[in-house]
Amino acid sequence: MAAFLDLPLEAPDFGRNINPSPKSVSLSETARRQLAERFRDACAFGVETFGAEQVRTCWPTAKALGI
Repeated sequence: MAAFLDLPLEAPDFGRNINPSPKSVSLSETARRQLAERFRDACAFGVETFGAEQVRTCWPTAKALGI
């Protein structure tokens, strides 16, 4: 595909984070709960697809949903 599109093919650098989050702002518990509620359906899909442990690891805010 890369040759067809005449694009350079580079080896992936998995140690490089393109858009790192500075995480300098901490959210209140109320905001965390609201965020979790807003993405409840996505979280449920993640649990069904990847399991609750993986969701808890990747998305700590899910604990506000009791996951």
